[in-house]
Amino acid sequence: MHLLINVDELDESINEMLFKLNELYSEMAQLAYTDYDEQNYHDNEILKVIEGIGIQLFYQKDKDWHYRAEEKRWIPLNDNSSWRKILIKNKVISETSFHIR
Repeated sequence: MHLLINVDELDESINEMLFKLNELYSEMAQLAYTDYDEQNYHDNEILKVIEGIGIQLFYQKDKDWHYRAEEKRWIPLNDNSSWRKILIKNKVISETSFHIR
């Protein structure tokens, strides 16, 4: 069974906006490590982004790691990872925690 999909050429201005949006998401989601020493580091990364008009939800990983030599494994510490919400209303930006059950 073959499916036929109707495809139209994308308007150049929309294509340019999509490339800019992709560039912003790529910058926003960059993984950042901060090394403290050989056994401790911090990582920070935005893993998911959901957007609508006037709202952005994102999940940010934000935690420290410690290498426990006797167990030969990394353990997480000070985990402040969470969903966060940004609202824009009347050109005012507010950021709060977003709780999902």
